[in-house]
Amino acid sequence: MKTLIKPTLAALSVVVAMASPLALAKADLNSDADKESYAIGASLAKYTAGQLATQEEMGLNANIDLIIEGFAEALRQQPQLDTDTMLDMLNARAIRLNEAQQLQKAAFIKENEKAGKEYLANNKKLDGVIETESGLQYQVLRKGTGPKPAPEDVVTVNFVGKTIEGFEFENTFAKGAPAQVALINVIDGWNEGLQLMKEGGKYRFVVPAELAYGNQGMGDINPQSTLIFDIELVTVDEPGVNNPIKQMMHGMSMDQALGHNAAE
Repeated sequence: MKTLIKPTLAALSVVVAMASPLALAKADLNSDADKESYAIGASLAKYTAGQLATQEEMGLNANIDLIIEGFAEALRQQPQLDTDTMLDMLNARAIRLNEAQQLQKAAFIKENEKAGKEYLANNKKLDGVIETESGLQYQVLRKGTGPKPAPEDVVTVNFVGKTIEGFEFENTFAKGAPAQVALINVIDGWNEGLQLMKEGGKYRFVVPAELAYGNQGMGDINPQSTLIFDIELVTVDEPGVNNPIKQMMHGMSMDQALGHNAAE
């Protein structure tokens, strides 16, 4: 599964093109001003190369020679197109690019959705795997003996999170620092799954995309990704009577829970 559009040979060809066909004789970089000037041009070229490579992946090609010509003429205040025409052309290209991106995202989401369903179907057949009514799948790796968390509780957990392709995006075991989370603030798959566990237990959860981050994704997690979590429930920490989380669960507003006077 393609997760990122990487610069291809197209990007390299842009850089080469910018450095050769229409370029002047190689300049001597003798002074700091010369080097700074060269750095400005080189950085603009590298940025443009990356942008054009991405656009080419989406089927939007460009004439490199004319890009260089337009750049040089604009720097000399002698562009062949007026400002309004240039804006019209760029806006038209932006619209086509957005349309291509939307199509690519839709295809990407569909691909992830299909892969997730296939993984869930196969995982469901494994010994010890249980599927809940919501579609969450879990497997008991180690039974706990302590209390189960309630919806308003805070828990301390160690966990490994990864995609079904094996990309590990979080590992508190490796960091040596467990995470403390409130059940009301976690994804639906965690909220449901943690309440199945007892303190001291360790479960493996396979969380469908709709119980995780859905079509939006999150950080390194791509849209419509089915996720795998190995979670160890270290402690269940019931909020005290003065804890805003528990008070909100019992109908108090955030301001009241924090002791703020509504009249202030």
